Amino acid sequence: MKKTIVILFLCAICAVANAQFIVNSPNPYLSEEVSDLDKLFLFNGIGSAEISYIGTDPDSEIKWLKFDGTEYASGTKTISPEDNTGYIVEINGVSSYWIWVIDYANYSPTMNSLSVIEADDKCDFVKLFIDWDVPELRYKDKNGTAQRLERQYTIAYTDKEWNSSEWNNKNVEIKKSAPFTEIPITAPLCDTEFILSGDQFAKEMNIKVDSLAAPLYKAIAVKAYPKGEIAERDVKNEIERKGTDGLSGSGPLIIDFTSNANEPVANFYEWFIYKTETPADYIRYTDRNLRYTFSNSGLYRVKLKVSSNGCNYTDSLNVKVLDSSLEVPNFFTPNGDGVNDEFKVAYKSLRKYHCWIYNRWGRLLFKSDDPAKGWDGTVNGNMSAPGAYYYIIEAEGTDLDEKGKPIVYKLSGDINLLRGKTK
Repeated sequence: MKKTIVILFLCAICAVANAQFIVNSPNPYLSEEVSDLDKLFLFNGIGSAEISYIGTDPDSEIKWLKFDGTEYASGTKTISPEDNTGYIVEINGVSSYWIWVIDYANYSPTMNSLSVIEADDKCDFVKLFIDWDVPELRYKDKNGTAQRLERQYTIAYTDKEWNSSEWNNKNVEIKKSAPFTEIPITAPLCDTEFILSGDQFAKEMNIKVDSLAAPLYKAIAVKAYPKGEIAERDVKNEIERKGTDGLSGSGPLIIDFTSNANEPVANFYEWFIYKTETPADYIRYTDRNLRYTFSNSGLYRVKLKVSSNGCNYTDSLNVKVLDSSLEVPNFFTPNGDGVNDEFKVAYKSLRKYHCWIYNRWGRLLFKSDDPAKGWDGTVNGNMSAPGAYYYIIEAEGTDLDEKGKPIVYKLSGDINLLRGKTK
């Protein structure tokens, strides 16, 4: 529906052209374009309003007929219209234009009350119940068919929405054409007030009309957007500390979980952590947010359930702790150039680690229980001589073998210390 909006303040008379017509009115009015009519005029009080036809040469014979065929005016281009009446402009004996006039002031709604009632699925929907009476705006088209001009009302309220990092207020507007007495609405995630206002014609003509406000609605629906963040380890020789597919990486994998629920409505939290192949064997926590260490390799599911006033919401995250690996270099160059200055293993998902380094005479020069730490080629602060040294490494992975036992690494061999040019 196309429309031309003309707002005229009381006692300020002016003329506005609408295609082949001019309207003089002391009150606000609208010119609507609807199917099978040339014009539909809505006045907020017809009063002394006039409609003039201006589309032909001065010598044309103009006659105004009502839709029932009775003559309304002859020999004039201007009429004083009546409410709920259709007019045909006849030019030189030919019916040329069809218009309809409605005095909007005669069809004011009676606004009694707006209330919120619980739906059967109250955690997902609420129902608004409206006690009111909205008269219909009726007209006939040029074919004499009765039509209804839709009166559109707006239900407005404030809700909350998650934008990937925080909750924000969201202004919601729902537009619906009268008549209606009930309307289901997705349950808001925060306490809110519902307001019913309209219709669109009153708003466009700046007519002050009553609106309805429901008592403050206390939210019960809950929702959460759980997230996990892998705790950083500043270790350059650990392979795939963070994996490439979401929450995955080298174990033991420490992850900080945040619930991100619609507080303060959501007030009870349950975390369930289990391996995907054994969902009944879970660990349960009731923290709002949670830090958890995944000590064994495998696929896990982390399920969050938030609750409030009998309403629940559940979401889950997948976690993958990668299988172990251990690679040992065969040389290092402790010359201070920042490249390969220490003997360090490249590792992934190790639960235990022990390393011993000996010289050719069997003297212990270095030992470590941390795979992130390496030997810089010194003993008691003194540089060791270039040459071959011997290492023994025993480690245990976070993954299991076919018998269900931890993967064990027992490695030994030569490591060559190459001095080269010292920085």
